[in-house]
Amino acid sequence: MAKSIQAYFQSEDNLLSAEASLRKLHIHDVTIDEITNEEELDSVFPVIALNQSTTNFGFAATGFTENSNRKNNIIHVLEGKVSDSEYEKALSIIQMNKGEVIQ
Repeated sequence: MAKSIQAYFQSEDNLLSAEASLRKLHIHDVTIDEITNEEELDSVFPVIALNQSTTNFGFAATGFTENSNRKNNIIHVLEGKVSDSEYEKALSIIQMNKGEVIQ
């Protein structure tokens, strides 16, 4: 069975590095997006992946770290599914690339 992952990154470079490593774990149904907000990034709101059905949505906690990218007010989001046996490896890859998973 596959587990869903929704990870947040401050930089696009970190997101792309994580995605490349996650592909080795056979992650599937991957979507990459960015959240832009002109106000302070300190609220929670629903995010809908544009290439999935509108019934498949998650909640993005914007301002998820003390060092959030407030200069550009952009957070990069990676979503996908990975097998149960590789879930912990996927979390490790995300953390190594300065990403966070909100569970």
